[in-house]
Amino acid sequence: MSEEKNEIESPAAEPATPEGAVAVLDPEPATGAGDVGGAEPPVASEARAAAGQRRFGPIATVLTVLLVVLLAVGALLGVRAVQAGDRQADRAAVVSQAEQAASDLTTISAGNAQSRINALLDLATGPFRDQLVGYSSMFQAVLQQGGVGSNGSVTASGVEKLDSNTAVVLVSVTATVTNSQVPDGVHRSYRIAASLTRVGSSWLVSSMDFVG
Repeated sequence: MSEEKNEIESPAAEPATPEGAVAVLDPEPATGAGDVGGAEPPVASEARAAAGQRRFGPIATVLTVLLVVLLAVGALLGVRAVQAGDRQADRAAVVSQAEQAASDLTTISAGNAQSRINALLDLATGPFRDQLVGYSSMFQAVLQQGGVGSNGSVTASGVEKLDSNTAVVLVSVTATVTNSQVPDGVHRSYRIAASLTRVGSSWLVSSMDFVG
């Protein structure tokens, strides 16, 4: 056999790197931005966060304003409820005082005149009180001399006017009036306008006018 055929073929030698040169390795393929599992670029993450802030910013503002409005409305309703309760209490108080004064004024006789006048003084203020104090002795004398008596009963009442410090209540009364000449008595009907004034925490009668 010839010498050429007896030689074992050796693999082709890689080209030699020139002396002083640096071998360059092939870089790994870059991962595309759209590849699954790829990291999101920082710029895209910041843009998304900014968009979220812009989206929730107006919503937070609206919710804050709504909360303030609801609190204000709740406070206002609370104040109005208290005021309404106070007004109902005042209405009940002035009606009660006016009815009691009308009853005491029309249910009187020589035998109970002093106690009735004292009861009226407890309810009275201003001009009405002054009249009771000034004329009580004369009033009792007239009742005694004429044998006059009256038995009254409140049949109806209503508030004509009411504000924070004054009130007017109309009271209807029926009464049986007797005297020495008419022992069986006669029936009378009265309409009394009772004016009241707030004195401290109480309502007191300042005048009693017969209007019908």
